[in-house]
Amino acid sequence: MDKFGGIKENVEVVRSFDWWTVVIGVLIAIGIVMLCVKIKDFVVSTFGITTKSALAKQAQEERIKDLNNQIIDLQKEVQQFKDNRIHDRDQSFDIQKQLTDSQTLLQNSVENLRKMLVNKEINDMRWEILDFSNAVMNGRVYNKEIYDHIFDTYTEYERVLEENGLENGKVNSSMQFVRNKYLELMEKSFKQ
Repeated sequence: MDKFGGIKENVEVVRSFDWWTVVIGVLIAIGIVMLCVKIKDFVVSTFGITTKSALAKQAQEERIKDLNNQIIDLQKEVQQFKDNRIHDRDQSFDIQKQLTDSQTLLQNSVENLRKMLVNKEINDMRWEILDFSNAVMNGRVYNKEIYDHIFDTYTEYERVLEENGLENGKVNSSMQFVRNKYLELMEKSFKQ
């Protein structure tokens, strides 16, 4: 027996085929398949039958719509965040300006109060010196400690005037009189 005998017979069978019949048969099979697909599509659309692939396609379209909506929502949130930052920045500038204005107003108020206190202090010391001088001129007798206090007050009076850029001109002659009286009393050792 020949090893290739079975193969030779198969080759002869293949050669004996009518290839035009095979090609026509394949084309008829393809046409039948296409017709079946068209019939299936017609039946599905006519009777409203939903297939697995149609459901999958519909689900995919829904996911795409959901993703688009989420993207739109995120874009809105980003824009709102940007708008809020601009609003917050403007609001921050407004608050900063208000604080600066308030601080300036407060500084001006404190400066005005300081000037008022300095003026009151100057006037009180001036009044004390002038009152003392007037009392001494009218013959009132004081001890050495009171004179020392008036000299200290006058020194403080001069210092406050100098610190605030003011000039003395109100108590010079009175202080000269008090000094002269003090020197006179020092010679007498404050005895009368």
